[in-house]
Amino acid sequence: MGFVAISSAPMPIADMVIGQSLEQAVALLPRLFNLCRGAQTMAARLAAGQTITQTDRAAAETEAIRDHGLRLFITLPRLLGLTPPALLPGWQSDAAVCQRMVWGTARPATPAEFKAWRQRDAGLAPMINALSDVFAPGQAVTTALPLVTADTAFDHRPIENSVAGHHADHPILHEIEAETGRGPLWRVVGRMIDIGTVPTAHRTPCGAVVRAPRGTYALRLDHHQGIVTACTRVTPTDHLLCAGGVLEQTLATTSEAGLIPLIMDILDPCTPVQIKEALDA
Repeated sequence: MGFVAISSAPMPIADMVIGQSLEQAVALLPRLFNLCRGAQTMAARLAAGQTITQTDRAAAETEAIRDHGLRLFITLPRLLGLTPPALLPGWQSDAAVCQRMVWGTARPATPAEFKAWRQRDAGLAPMINALSDVFAPGQAVTTALPLVTADTAFDHRPIENSVAGHHADHPILHEIEAETGRGPLWRVVGRMIDIGTVPTAHRTPCGAVVRAPRGTYALRLDHHQGIVTACTRVTPTDHLLCAGGVLEQTLATTSEAGLIPLIMDILDPCTPVQIKEALDA
């Protein structure tokens, strides 16, 4: 018995913006995505040749803090059967407050410090320890897929395009990957480490690339005389769901149906995905 993912039909983004002016496209695109509006705003502005404002950057930063906190403080503890921690004022918008809730002390910088932090049960250490108890090494893991770069963000192939991937070279994540693989622990700790990292955006020869809470977004708007003629958009969820990608590999190394809700909350696709059991051929 295995599991297969059935995703919803993609939104016809290109059809919505082709024929529109660049200004109309920039106004429309962020409104279509309530989960990552700040990142989409920056991508749209850059892809249209506009300048990103400080307001745009601040909105994207607040969005990242809120998204990380919502998952770490509310949804994941509940899925693990734990009582969510008491929320401190400002957790939705203040990175320092969010980090204080996560770590309860200074953020560990080395694997040894991380292990000592877990033993002290500081901050979210009880949740991390519970997560380790749920998933054995090698369960719900992927191979070491290539990490997304500005050059590969537009590629439609299996790529590690995730927030943990953004920090794959961090000593703590490197140690976790060596011990248990790129699995739930690696991904959740990567989200914890990301708090306080300001989303970045820049132009490339292919278009605009934005590094945001779920991974790296890529957007290209071809245009003629200010009118959009083509739109190419590749998201972290596109890479997550592609054949041979992170979701397919994760499901292939998962044996318990009861773990699926927790796995999907950790992987965090931004479009509806249904997971079904499937008899092996």
